[in-house]
Amino acid sequence: MQNTIQTLNNFNMYHPIIGNSTINNSNVVNYTPHTINMDTVISNLINSWFNNTPSEQTKRSYKLSVESFFGVSIDMITYDMIKSINIIHVQNYIDQLINQNKKSSTIQVRLSGLSSLYQYIIDFKDNKSNMSIINHNPFNNSIIKKQKSKKLTKNDQSITELPTDNELQAIYNSIDTNTIKGIRDYAIIKTILNAGLRRSELVNLKIKDVKKSGEEYIININKAKGNKNRSN
Repeated sequence: MQNTIQTLNNFNMYHPIIGNSTINNSNVVNYTPHTINMDTVISNLINSWFNNTPSEQTKRSYKLSVESFFGVSIDMITYDMIKSINIIHVQNYIDQLINQNKKSSTIQVRLSGLSSLYQYIIDFKDNKSNMSIINHNPFNNSIIKKQKSKKLTKNDQSITELPTDNELQAIYNSIDTNTIKGIRDYAIIKTILNAGLRRSELVNLKIKDVKKSGEEYIININKAKGNKNRSN
């Protein structure tokens, strides 16, 4: 028992968000804040996600999914890469796999691996700082789910074709944001594409449905398709 107390009295911890902390002889936790390196935080979370994947086969599959999508080694993925992904990038990735004649099962496995990673990062909540790393899983979007449930083939005309990054930028540039109407149109397009909303969901949005969480905003969709509530 004495050894246990002595161990606790000299216990040093390092938290990826908070910084260094020490439990002193008075059992008071002293925190030494540090400048948060979000790339390090993301790297630690990715390693934790990967190492906690149960089977070696699943690990290989997940690693291939992540590296195929981001185009870099799994240990080179940065915070900016993670947070910059939206439904447009996901749709383009699906189209790329279809054009490569990947099987439907292969596409579903790739998307499932990426969705698993994003959900793992989302689930990380820090009690001390009340901080979330990201709030949205672009691979868990209702549109993506719908496409994952289809038989994805190159000639499947039912697959929604979304604009490329260049086409999307051209759309944004065509909007005159110096007018109230232009600001409205810009906000509508941004919201639909980034959150993957249906037209009916957008029309029914209320100001109270949009809440700020850290540097991001969360949209609560009330009575979405199937009379279910969801968040984006």
